[in-house]
Amino acid sequence: MKKILFILFMGLLFVGCSSTKPLSTDGAENLYLLAKKNIENGQYLLGIDRLDELKTTYSMSDFILKAEILKGEALFQQENYQDSIDVFMNFQTMNPSYEKMDYIQWMIAEGYFRSMPDTIDRDLAMAYDAIRQYSILAKDFPNSKYLKEVEGRLKACQEFIYKREMYIADFYFKTKRFQSSSSRYKDILSSSAPKSFKEKAYKNYILSLMNGRKYLRCLEALKTNEVVGYISKADERNYLETCKSGAREEENEF
Repeated sequence: MKKILFILFMGLLFVGCSSTKPLSTDGAENLYLLAKKNIENGQYLLGIDRLDELKTTYSMSDFILKAEILKGEALFQQENYQDSIDVFMNFQTMNPSYEKMDYIQWMIAEGYFRSMPDTIDRDLAMAYDAIRQYSILAKDFPNSKYLKEVEGRLKACQEFIYKREMYIADFYFKTKRFQSSSSRYKDILSSSAPKSFKEKAYKNYILSLMNGRKYLRCLEALKTNEVVGYISKADERNYLETCKSGAREEENEF
């Protein structure tokens, strides 16, 4: 009887020990594949939960890197761009030698680009952040396949910024705050904005100076039209006449 009990005891002990064996990497792979399938089916929250579970349960698994990237992609697809950016930036910090870091940098830049507001009357911070991140991609990864998209993205960001600056300048102009509007238009003229922006900015810059009774500055500004040709010769003559007349009147006042 004692022998039988001893055998049963050893059997139970063996079963107990076998139940505490280390978790296999198969479990990590299964969680990853399940999460990937969830995300492909649009079940983002479930997929992200499984990726977080993988990271917690199998912290030494080779699937951790894949899981972090997939989580960032899932958040991006969910249009949760700021959280996606945070995931990819943390990935950069923790895995500086990752072989496809250009993709991580691209996703960070894309996150900022997609976060840009739909209308120009809102904050431009995301546009400037996107420009900075795309510039890092171009500088640090000159052979990246993603560079073919960067030029178009940068152009879109810059155009958004110019539209915003023009919007502010026009607001000052319409509300007859000519000193402020002339300063804004001058900044646009000094920038690398497209010609179409500069043509409008130049004309309104001249009109802002005229309406603000800055006649001498207006005359000085009109000298450049021979080079840039932003306004017609007829408009140039009319503005010159107005500014010269205004300047003479100011001299007579003294």
